[in-house]
Amino acid sequence: MPRNVNVFTDLVLETGREKLPFLSERYESYNIEDPDEILQARKLATVCFTNLGKISNDEVNQDGILIEDKLLSKSEFFGVFDNKSADRDILATARLIWRPDTTIDEMRLPMEHVNEPYKTMFEQYRPGGIAEIGSLAKASGAPTFTTLKLLRGMWRFAAENNIDKFVCGLEPKVFPHYKKLFGSSLHELTDGTIEFPGINGQQKPLMIDVFHGMDDVEKDHEQSALDKLQRFVVGSYITQDLSK
Repeated sequence: MPRNVNVFTDLVLETGREKLPFLSERYESYNIEDPDEILQARKLATVCFTNLGKISNDEVNQDGILIEDKLLSKSEFFGVFDNKSADRDILATARLIWRPDTTIDEMRLPMEHVNEPYKTMFEQYRPGGIAEIGSLAKASGAPTFTTLKLLRGMWRFAAENNIDKFVCGLEPKVFPHYKKLFGSSLHELTDGTIEFPGINGQQKPLMIDVFHGMDDVEKDHEQSALDKLQRFVVGSYITQDLSK
């Protein structure tokens, strides 16, 4: 994720654009259902993860997607598209590993490493109440706020489908930035980093409360006034559609 100040500045500008119809039509974020757009999303994620060394070139076919995508049938794809570009470019993408009857053992989170009380909570959680965020990627040169616009679409999907927990693996170097933005809604599931199936390198396993904590800034006394303001604006933007 980009640095907080850049995200904050671009997000303020995008919020203003969304209020003006002739500008708000440019960037569009939604749950992708069209097969061609899903293919675009998968290609973007594959390019980004290959460039980062998170997947190997020999795992990718000639079409630019994974040869074996074991979770494809259980994935909901999301994208941010630029409607003003010549080819309606996809700028950011992610997937939620989720179906209405999905349980934690069908996701990639290595449960043997998860600390209590989270492990017991996950094992006893109702089917469909947890989704895993995966394949989050942003095109090179895309505006910084597109990641947050993408997350907003996933939060909206969670509200519509009774999902109240997200789990994910995060690059350790970007964890401090996410912690500043998500605050008490972000939970560390292990004491350190672990490997996730299908991803090269170490990841920090996390849980995010979908409906709690993002705007609860006053409890985080260690954050500066600027961090609290940024977090409030970001949290308000991502959860903006939940009450609609």
